[in-house]
Amino acid sequence: MEDERNDVQQRQLNQSAADLIELRGAALFQLALIVSAAGFVWLLLTPTPVRPMEIALSVGLIALGLSGGFLHSRLGPLHTSLFLMGGLLPVTMAAIWLYPGRPLAPLLTLLVLFASALLGPVAGGCMTVASALLLTVLHVRWPTTVSPDLFWVTLPLLVLTEVSVWFFDRPLATTLTWTWKSYELARQEREKALEQRAELKRLSRELENAVQRLEKMNVELERARRAAEEAWRLKANFAAAISHELRTPLNLIVGFSEMIVAAPHSYGVPLPRVYRKDLESIYRNAQQLSSLIDDVLDLSKIEAGRMRLNREATQLATVVMEAVDMMASLVENKGLTLNVSVTEGLPLLFVDRTRVRQIIINLMNNAVRFTDAGSITVEACASGSDVIVAVRDTGVGIAEEDLPSVFEEFHQFDAPAGRGRGGTGLGLTISKQFVELHGGRMWVESPPSVPHIGGEEKGGPGSVFYFSLPMEPGPVVQTAQRPWETWVRLPPTRGKPAQAVVVVGEEAAVRLFQRDLEGYQVIGVREASGVSTVVAQRPVYAVVETTTSTRQMWQRLRQARSNAHEALTLVCHMPRPSLPSRYELPFEVLVKPIERERLASVLQRLGSEVRNFVVACDDLEVARLLQQMLYASLEGCQVQQVYDGAQAIALLEVVRPDAIFLDLRESKPDAYEVIEWMQQDADLRTVPAVVLTTELPEATLEFDLVGVTRRNGFSFYELVRGLGATLDALAPHLPRRAAEPPVEPAA
Repeated sequence: MEDERNDVQQRQLNQSAADLIELRGAALFQLALIVSAAGFVWLLLTPTPVRPMEIALSVGLIALGLSGGFLHSRLGPLHTSLFLMGGLLPVTMAAIWLYPGRPLAPLLTLLVLFASALLGPVAGGCMTVASALLLTVLHVRWPTTVSPDLFWVTLPLLVLTEVSVWFFDRPLATTLTWTWKSYELARQEREKALEQRAELKRLSRELENAVQRLEKMNVELERARRAAEEAWRLKANFAAAISHELRTPLNLIVGFSEMIVAAPHSYGVPLPRVYRKDLESIYRNAQQLSSLIDDVLDLSKIEAGRMRLNREATQLATVVMEAVDMMASLVENKGLTLNVSVTEGLPLLFVDRTRVRQIIINLMNNAVRFTDAGSITVEACASGSDVIVAVRDTGVGIAEEDLPSVFEEFHQFDAPAGRGRGGTGLGLTISKQFVELHGGRMWVESPPSVPHIGGEEKGGPGSVFYFSLPMEPGPVVQTAQRPWETWVRLPPTRGKPAQAVVVVGEEAAVRLFQRDLEGYQVIGVREASGVSTVVAQRPVYAVVETTTSTRQMWQRLRQARSNAHEALTLVCHMPRPSLPSRYELPFEVLVKPIERERLASVLQRLGSEVRNFVVACDDLEVARLLQQMLYASLEGCQVQQVYDGAQAIALLEVVRPDAIFLDLRESKPDAYEVIEWMQQDADLRTVPAVVLTTELPEATLEFDLVGVTRRNGFSFYELVRGLGATLDALAPHLPRRAAEPPVEPAA
């Protein structure tokens, strides 16, 4: 390292010496020109008559300067400097001798300066000695040429000049070196800057090309994302449509086979024994197919953002025990041991207990199918801000290469251990989606060693399915995570008081808002006049009203401008009422598929005195199935059938039944319009109505107009922020037009 530093310093010194020689060479050329010009000036200023010696002196100066300029490019600076100094000294001495009495002797100091500048201080000293000797000889030999006074002034002046040169030479050389180094450094930096500028231009061009490529890739990515979302939506809609189309005939298969197997006496003739086993097989497989269709419908609802969670404060231990009790017989029939370990003191969770129980049942059912010996263990404990539930089995386990695809739709194991185990391949997928709708996550672990969530190790075969549920209620999740999307879990807002929202309407509507509007305290009032009482007691963030009258909606919005409070007022218009509490007559909902137990439960609520029924159904087969089930459930009952809404109204005008079953989707008037007509009749107003539907009434709630206002109106910036939030909330469900591709980036 030290040798390299010395080499660098030596190169710098050599470079400095070369640069100094170059600088002296430039000065030498200028001196040669000055000498030639001095010769011309001398010749021009010489008074006439001109003596031959004066002409010779002028010509000598001119020739000396021209020769120095010529030899500069041939001999180099050193030899040219010696030539000029060697020529100027005798010329100066000749001028002193030629013009006696004139003060020309001090010109010798200029020669000393020139010699020092061109050849260095040593050469200047030699020039000083030579000038002093020649001046002394000239003074001694021709005393008249140089007066004694001038002689004794010139000699000290020569010595002083040389001493001054010696004194200032090193600082001057150092200054010149520094100056030259600074110049070289500036030149090098300038060259570097030019190189960097060129490199920057190259990088800028490459960056522009990369940006253009990135913009094109973003356009293609946006197209791919839109295509994926459209395919995702079409798949969900197609699955839902096909499932609904399959469900109607399947409901008939399940219903009639159940009636034949469970209540053959309702047909009046005994069932031949040779048919019973085949019908039981039809009934069992139809139920399995119905379960598969239900799973497909649930999955399509989740993906389409139409799945609702009925959240409520729930004790997880109770839900776990309910699921364990329902699966206990299945586990014991296979000869397995069932273990339950739930940590005491778990906090209440704000979850849909039905869906959580379904998740645990799905995981336990999956464990039973793949476990031939050993045990199944259900565990629950707290971990950080979550509660973790695990279902552990000692079954065949899951191969490592199959772990990433366990939760894929319709995934079945290809290994021999996975064959013949049954299942639809949707249970784990739906369970994972339900967990994500709650803001949690689900994962699986398998051999060689599966850790116990409490901390101890348990080795051996099998697998463990975990899922987590947040202790703090998070935001309402409308759709589950898609494969190309990622989620960021926001920290819970502990201790933040919930803002109050007043809902004006029936109790059922209030319950719906309390269930789905998380993060707010929903307060229900029956009439709009009750809002002022709530506002007087506490701050209110918003007032939400529902109405079936367009005129009343606009009237309420205008009245809200004169409210005494500053709360937002939202008025929602429903094209038609669809909540049971909106009707004065007794109202029941029977969700398809129709099963004997659920029908028996509805009949029990209607009362034992109900014996005379009207069945209004626009599907003849469904009407016949319902009639057969009623006959089987209530011996001696009377059932009259009609097949559209108009026939139902015509029959009700002359007959007052004990109850009416309505399944009118395709006909006009539909089921709800028939109920509204019944409310207008004093005799029919108390007749119980049972509506058959594929979804609960609140799932079909629709609002075609929503108005928002407040007393002082909104600023432009509030409007823009509200519009942006509305677009962000509704964008996933807005229809996309394929005819409007993303804009291509400019070239």
